[in-house]
Amino acid sequence: MQSAPSYFSLAAAAFYVLVSVTSLIAYKTAFTTNQSVSHQAAWATAALLFVLLALSRTFQAEEAARAMLRAWISSLDMRDDRRLIQGIAVSLVLPLFVLIVLYSSAFFSRFMVGRRNIAVAAALLGCSGMLLLVVLRTISLHSLDRLLFGALKLNWFGDIGAALLVAGAASYYTARVRGLT
Repeated sequence: MQSAPSYFSLAAAAFYVLVSVTSLIAYKTAFTTNQSVSHQAAWATAALLFVLLALSRTFQAEEAARAMLRAWISSLDMRDDRRLIQGIAVSLVLPLFVLIVLYSSAFFSRFMVGRRNIAVAAALLGCSGMLLLVVLRTISLHSLDRLLFGALKLNWFGDIGAALLVAGAASYYTARVRGLT
C-alpha cells in the first residue's frame, strides 16, 4: 500500500466532493421547497456517500480493506484458494445486488410519477452502482482485476459513470424544482 494517495486518487476525491456538493444543493432545494421527505433523505444520503468516498480515496480506506482481506486469507493459509474465495464472494454479491435493484425498482416504480421522482431514482441507482463497484474492487483478488482494471478500464467507466449519473440527476432535480427547466 502506498504511503500517500496518488494524484489520480486525489482527483477522484475532488470529483466526489463535487458530486456531494451537487447532492447537497439538491437536498437544500428539496428541503426549502417542501419536497417529499424521501427526496430530502435520498439527496442527503447521496451527499454523505460521496463525502465518505472522497475520504476513502484520500485516506486509502479501500486499499487498506483490500490489504486486510489479503492478509486474512494468507493467515488462514488459503492463498492458493484465493480465486475460489473471490468467485464465491462475487457470486454472492452480484446476484444479491441484482435482486435488491430489481425488488427496489418494482417496489418504487409505483411511486415513480414525475421527473423529480425519476431524478431521485436515477441518483439512487448511481449510488448503488458506486457501492457495488467499491465492494467488487475490495473483494477483487485476481481474476476480477482483469475486468475492472484491464484494457477496457471498466472500473473507470463504472466509477465516473455512477458519479456523473448522481451529479447529473442532482443538477436536473435542482433545476426542475426551481422551475428552471
